Amino acid sequence: MDDAPGSRYLDRMRTDLVPTLLIVGVTASLIGCGSGPISSGDDELGDESSTGEETGETDTDDTDDTSDTDETGDTGEMDEACVTAEGTLGPAAVQLDGTSDRAWVIADGSEHELALVGPADDAVWLEGAGAGERIAIARSTGDFGHATIHAFDRSSGALAWTRELAGVGVSQLWVADDGWIAGPINPSQPGQLVGFAMNDDQAIVLADHQPLAAPSDGVVVAQEVLPDSSGGMIGWITLADQSWTPTQPPPSHNYGARIDDDDRTLEYMAAGPVFVRASPDASATFELPSEQLPSDDITVVGAAGRFRLLQAADPVDFNSVSVRLDIESGEAIVVDPPPPPGWSWFDCYARNARIDADGALLFELRDSASAQVWAFQPDDAQWSEVGFAVGLADDIDFAGQFGGVHVVRSAAQFMTFCPPTMWDEPPAEALVGDSLQIVRRSPALALALPSDGWSPVVVDEGERCVAYPSVDGWRVRALEGEAELSFEPSGTWQWLD
Repeated sequence: MDDAPGSRYLDRMRTDLVPTLLIVGVTASLIGCGSGPISSGDDELGDESSTGEETGETDTDDTDDTSDTDETGDTGEMDEACVTAEGTLGPAAVQLDGTSDRAWVIADGSEHELALVGPADDAVWLEGAGAGERIAIARSTGDFGHATIHAFDRSSGALAWTRELAGVGVSQLWVADDGWIAGPINPSQPGQLVGFAMNDDQAIVLADHQPLAAPSDGVVVAQEVLPDSSGGMIGWITLADQSWTPTQPPPSHNYGARIDDDDRTLEYMAAGPVFVRASPDASATFELPSEQLPSDDITVVGAAGRFRLLQAADPVDFNSVSVRLDIESGEAIVVDPPPPPGWSWFDCYARNARIDADGALLFELRDSASAQVWAFQPDDAQWSEVGFAVGLADDIDFAGQFGGVHVVRSAAQFMTFCPPTMWDEPPAEALVGDSLQIVRRSPALALALPSDGWSPVVVDEGERCVAYPSVDGWRVRALEGEAELSFEPSGTWQWLD
């Protein structure tokens, strides 16, 4: 999904936590479940334990912010607001806390604790994901020496099955609407086990290719894992026979390659330079205005609707030039406007930009007293201000994008390695120093959060809520109105809707 948790860019797949997971592979066997150990040849992947509907369901009503309601599965009116009229959370979410080794699903007006199993350990790593009616959680011991994959029913929180993986941990999961689950393992074991794909009935050992997304229509986007554990080509594994289909034409580099929302289409730069949209069945290439660009070092940095944002690095001043590509019409234009009168570019080093679904680009600008995000619409060459101005800052930065909603943070003056900046007195309404704001162009939104700007912030798919860490756990704030809910403990928060 963006630069935040759930990013769709291959270079940002949790490499901040587990660098070895930027490689993948699969020459696996399709093994039926429910008949003892799941294996590929002599390599045991894990044991499956199937449970009844009542197993693992625990209602928790010891919080002031959620209460049980009729669990009909009807998401009609609940989907309309962040906080319902009954004071419960509208969109569904999963809350994970490795410190206490606990997890919860919050959905349909109820909160259920999910029954986690696995060997006791002082430090536990929890990863979760959900889609359709299935929630998956991987519980790994702190040394990544054992992992238990759990599958839960979204509505009730009941545990459907578990599978054990000995000698490895799991640091990311993806779930498809049809219940298929995929993930990479760590430490990787090229030629034996670097990832997996499984559902209620089957499990597939991925021996030489690491999955990078949820299974989709019988294939998994993946990356080769070479014998030295380095990353190779990206492409697709077919689940039925574990055949490998590399991308054609091959990428110039994997950095910045992204997976589209269908979990099947890969987008990347190839020699030419050309932009490529590739699937297992076909690929389409898009020519770029190369004569107007400072170099062939081009990276995909943004996507919204039918538009893609590419940036070409300038080897002279280390800046970059933006290109807007329309994947429906094929039109590619350079977007390098002069800032509006009285304003100038404000970037720590390289030019930073994002794109919205109507094709407008968002840039970081400054005047003498403050910095602010501005939007430029190439179609009519118009600039417009977005969000709050920020005073006495070293830098402002795009920290995440969720549909049309952007997370913008600022770092206080003299607190970074950015070039020194001097300011006049900031406007009275400006944020000052370290700040975090949630902004949207249309419908207009500017919401300042009480955060240092470096904590994870996540917005639900319907753009109704923002969740952010607080001292005692998580706060969920409605983007429209002022409704808020609190959830303990801390840990991680993931939206299901």
